[in-house]
Amino acid sequence: MQRGFEVAKQGGGGNKGGDRKHQWGAETSTQPLAIMHDKPSPTRVVLGYVAIACTVISWLIYMITMILSLFVNNPSLTLRFVVESVLYMTIVTTLIFSALVYLATRQGALYRFIRHERVPRAMLDNHFAHNYGKGITVLIPSYVEQPKVVEKNNLVGGIAGISRPCRRTAD
Repeated sequence: MQRGFEVAKQGGGGNKGGDRKHQWGAETSTQPLAIMHDKPSPTRVVLGYVAIACTVISWLIYMITMILSLFVNNPSLTLRFVVESVLYMTIVTTLIFSALVYLATRQGALYRFIRHERVPRAMLDNHFAHNYGKGITVLIPSYVEQPKVVEKNNLVGGIAGISRPCRRTAD
């Protein structure tokens, strides 16, 4: 038996009454998510900007320190040392850039969440009943998925009012 990657057992074995064993690190909450997200507070938006500023300032200080200690205050420079140092600083810069991209997209999402208002259900029903002649696509994850999960997704699509069966596009 592999630790941490145990497959769910259906009945029998050491399970009581066929209970499922959960994978380590899996979400344990069984409560459904809220329909609408919470509006972010102004403090959270400001802290997002502070995180971006701290990241840029920390990167700048680190790069200045590294350049001074590796190149300026080092009398015995070799080509290999210079190449390794530049490669190291490039990798660090790339990692910091990825963190900045995350922080910037998070900041944009916070602004979007502040301005977002849910469209009334009657408006959606009116649009899709009268002004929409195209079909609606429901994506159902079915690659190595348990049949019960696929069945539930099909039911959700049916409840949403999708009457035409979809064709299978990928396995």
